[in-house]
Amino acid sequence: MTHRTRIMTITAAAIASLLLAGCGGDDSSTTDDAPAAQVPEYTVTNEERGKIASADLVIPDATIESASAAIEDYASGIDGADTATITVVRDDSDAVYVCRGEWVASEEASQMYTGGRITADSWPALDLNCPDPKG
Repeated sequence: MTHRTRIMTITAAAIASLLLAGCGGDDSSTTDDAPAAQVPEYTVTNEERGKIASADLVIPDATIESASAAIEDYASGIDGADTATITVVRDDSDAVYVCRGEWVASEEASQMYTGGRITADSWPALDLNCPDPKG
């Protein structure tokens, strides 16, 4: 084996070892395994059904995380609407909200009701806005 061949073999072995080391192991830094927020109990008020639906969800001790989970839970049961607005408040008389979700059934509904502002890779889609001014 010539000196040049030996260097090329050692270099190839080193590169292969680095590539194999990079492929294995536990990648615990990904968020795919992160637990989903627990859906809190909520009371549905001011519910309107139809092609344009809406509902308020009352959660007295709502956080952004619990409000988002409640909106996603409620949205998963929407049937027959083109669009829906789902708002989480801490009290039914609150004038400010913790989170508001805009749900659209399809790309066509998004074009019609939001001017195409809501986009997604799959439908239905949910756009959340959670300012929580009292939080």
